[in-house]
Amino acid sequence: MPNDQTPTNVWGKWRVTVEDVEELTGFTFFDKVPEVVRKSLRKQLDEEQIPGEIVRFGSPWRFTMCDPAVMKLATATEGLVFVSERDAPFEAFSWEETGALTPRLVCKLGGHDETEPVTQTECRPFFDALTEEQDWHGDEEKEQTRKYRELRVVFESEVTNRAIFRVGTIDVTYYIVGRSPAGSWIGVKTQATET
Repeated sequence: MPNDQTPTNVWGKWRVTVEDVEELTGFTFFDKVPEVVRKSLRKQLDEEQIPGEIVRFGSPWRFTMCDPAVMKLATATEGLVFVSERDAPFEAFSWEETGALTPRLVCKLGGHDETEPVTQTECRPFFDALTEEQDWHGDEEKEQTRKYRELRVVFESEVTNRAIFRVGTIDVTYYIVGRSPAGSWIGVKTQATET
């Protein structure tokens, strides 16, 4: 926006996204919000019509609401840790891809090198192992098991065509993914170190 004293009500053309402001200032906004929600908020641009202003139709900046199923997954994974040699949190995600999900496509959508090994498995054994309470579990392990049960319920009620993709060999990324009611691929991902 020009730094002059010209009075005008056509200031809407100077609107920018939160992402633009973060890049210009180095500040981080919404840092206490789940990442999947934060990503959506950072890219939104207010297109509310200002009285006396002409609205730009066909703008590349469109308000896109985050898939409610992704929001539920993000909430279910708060504070949940996948235990391996590297304990890692879970992160909810959404891929706008609507075609068949193949191991190679998961690699591409996840930003991995196309030469990374990818295996696909069923979700049931993964969740069975994590949701079964053991005799040796203390309070912390019991709480994690409870949270895994909650995640499983949300995941199984919100998505279809469920699968798990394991990308990598030692430093591994797990994608627990399925089709949302809106038609996109959604899920949660985490990382592990497996030697």
